[in-house]
Amino acid sequence: MRHKEPKATPEVDNAIINENKNKDRCQRILNYWLDAELFDLPECPVDYKKNLISEPADKFKTSWIEQAEDKFKDGKLEITENSRLMIMFQCHRAGYIAKDDEKHPNYKTPRTYLVGQALIPRWDEDREIIVWSRSEEDEDLIINLATIRTLYRRCNSSIPDSMSLSEWVEARMENIETVLHSGFLSEDENTPLTSTELSKRILLLNRELAGQFWPDELSRQFMIEQCQPIDPSYDSNSDIPEVGKNQEPLHFVGVFVITRMG
Repeated sequence: MRHKEPKATPEVDNAIINENKNKDRCQRILNYWLDAELFDLPECPVDYKKNLISEPADKFKTSWIEQAEDKFKDGKLEITENSRLMIMFQCHRAGYIAKDDEKHPNYKTPRTYLVGQALIPRWDEDREIIVWSRSEEDEDLIINLATIRTLYRRCNSSIPDSMSLSEWVEARMENIETVLHSGFLSEDENTPLTSTELSKRILLLNRELAGQFWPDELSRQFMIEQCQPIDPSYDSNSDIPEVGKNQEPLHFVGVFVITRMG
């Protein structure tokens, strides 16, 4: 016995429309939890009570070239083998994670970043300066899988049609490792970077990662429309996503936070 399709009536049409809307809403909610929870969206910390404050990269010179070395000499700054400086690249408020109908009443757009890499500071007795090397510990490299997955699903203009999600993630992980490895190496691989050289590398790496993840006009426009500055209190245009002249890659301010000093 053949199943009879329901006759088309306004009530049936509305029921079908509502069912499709509910399916779409459920899918969006599922995608949100996959992006934000399953992959644990890393947060760019701003917690004044715990003295855990992210600062824009343009303050690195003041904090680590003009002040830190004098503080160390005066005994006001302690550097141990556990000391780390976490540099977070491509920092932004992730407006692309949840669409308007996916947000709950208390939703706050998360502060996040694309890649976080910890550096190890050491005091160079001969030169009386702080020098830096990249940490090789797994816990000192944070890659934002939530953003990488979301870009694949919502902004794939620069992704080959034949590349699956797992292939895309694997390729980006390898790419990030290569960029960071070469980016934090000095000409002499056995010589750590000075604070002056590191401040230059931070900006160069930030722009290089931008060129890797949003290389074309469509992906750059997506990020401009979906993202906001980390903190509107920063009085700096460098904290606003922008496309430079001659179609230079989109880049957000690189932000750093001091962790485990002393």
